[in-house]
Amino acid sequence: MTKVTVHTETPTESIVKSAQQPTTKTDSTGRAIGIKKMRALDRLKMFEVIGAENAKNEPYLGYAALAFHVSSIDGDPVSRPANKIQLEALIQRLGDEGMEAVGEALQEMFTTPE
Repeated sequence: MTKVTVHTETPTESIVKSAQQPTTKTDSTGRAIGIKKMRALDRLKMFEVIGAENAKNEPYLGYAALAFHVSSIDGDPVSRPANKIQLEALIQRLGDEGMEAVGEALQEMFTTPE
């Protein structure tokens, strides 16, 4: 006899699950930017990298958070920055076009459909 398992997922569970899946956004220069949601440990490591003073600096924190969501550029894996120099190098590599694409993707990822 064949067993059938039915999985029901609430709308909230579906939104959370989809937000945890990596997504790709193309920036205005044509680069495919891979974006992955940060988890609690990722956020903790981000705060360690940027330091206490920069954690209070909202513009700096915003840029750092965008960069920490990046998982790849044009299919090449991108490691989360381990220090401030790596963070700044990633932001430089992304440029305004990449940072804007990441921001748009995150907005789409976390906006609930009406």
